[in-house]
Order: sequence, then C-alpha cells, then structure tokens
Amino acid sequence: MHLYRYQVFSVWMVSGTDSETEPKLRITLRDLRQYDGREGRPCYTAYGGKIYDVTGSNLWKSGRHAGRHNSGEDLTNIMVNAPHEESVLQRFPVVGEIVPETLRNRYVEALKNLHPHPMIVHFSEVLPILAAFFVFIFHLTRGSEFETASYYMISLGLLSSFGCMATGFFSWSVTYERTLTTIFSRKIILSLILSVVVTLLFVWRTIDPDILTRSSALTLVYAMMIYAAVPVVVILGHYGGKIVYG
Repeated sequence: MHLYRYQVFSVWMVSGTDSETEPKLRITLRDLRQYDGREGRPCYTAYGGKIYDVTGSNLWKSGRHAGRHNSGEDLTNIMVNAPHEESVLQRFPVVGEIVPETLRNRYVEALKNLHPHPMIVHFSEVLPILAAFFVFIFHLTRGSEFETASYYMISLGLLSSFGCMATGFFSWSVTYERTLTTIFSRKIILSLILSVVVTLLFVWRTIDPDILTRSSALTLVYAMMIYAAVPVVVILGHYGGKIVYG
C-alpha cells in the first residue's frame, strides 16, 4: 500500500549519484502499476527496461498521457507507433529498472498481499496485555486460576513473537526495502526488548511456578516486568500505525 513512499525515499536519499548507471528502484512490471500518478502517488513509466519519473510533466497530468496511455505501464512496444522518438524520455530522470517476474517474485507478491504481519501482530501484542490484566486480577482476588491464565498468555506471547518478528522482517524487507528510518529503528529495538522480557518471564515462571503466589522482592520484580511490557506494546502499536497511516 505504501511501497512507493519508501522506494521514492530510497531514491531521494541517494540523489547526487548517476541514476543512469545506478538505478535504485528494481521492480517488476506488476509492481510498476501502482505508480499511476493518482491520489498523490508518483507517476512512473518504463521503456527499454528503465523506469522514468514523469511526475512533474504536464503531459502526464493525473497519470495519463495523450488520453491514451496510463502511467505505471511499459511503453517499449507502444513507442513504436508514437509520433515522437523515445529520446523524449531522456529529459526525465531514471529512477530504477524493470526486473523479470520470477516464480519466487510471484510467491513473494502473493504473500505480501496477504499482509501477514498485521494478521499476526494483533494476536502477539494483545497477549502481554492480557498477561498483565490477569496478574492484576490475581492481586485483587488471589485466585490461582488468574495467575495460571497469565502464564498461559506469556507462553502464547512467546510462541507468537517468533511469527511476529519473522513477518515483520518480511514486510520491512519486501514492502519497505529495509529502509532503516528512525521509526523502524525504534520498532526493531522495542520488539527485541519485548521479546527478551517475555522470554525471561516464561523461563522464570516455568522454573519457579510459585514466583507470583508468595511474597518476596523477586515476586515484585516479576510482576513489574509483566506490567512493564504493556507500555512497550502500546508504543509498538503506535509506531506501527504511523508507518501504515503516516
């Protein structure tokens, strides 16, 4: 959905290099379609394997040229019947190149369209919150079933964290081309912190099942670790929303 923002950002970051010899955007013709010049998206077109940025051209207003051709398309075959030479494209900057669509690309594209990270992250992030909630209820009622429920939430949170990080890395790599902006750096750091905390809680509770039911300084440390995971989850969700919605 927001692929073009971060790919354009990558191209901008390397401005000053020779875009003719070092194209930074490498996408398939299928991916090129989203650069249609509509709703604020860039207006790109391809010719001879190169991708040209025609966003600022009056001849490509709203992503359409001469009332016949749409941006986001390959003009290589169309240019044969055009009233002008392909040299007219040379006035526009080259921002990338077209790569062949392999079977792997198709699978990656299909997986990307499933949006696996948002599907998994909602389950993964709510589990530490539920663990803290059940600990809070346990402190109010002293019911052992709530302490057990908290342990189950921690266990499920640990299991789901692997899928959450894997799909997050996949989305970051495929959709955002591993662009390490400040917000991505913070998300990575906080995700690692959360994973370490949840892992420690799981191991601790597994080794010492009575850690929360007895009164000791370690019991307080264990409970505070559970509660501390909640703001981390909230901040991670906030950053995720900023990435998707801006």
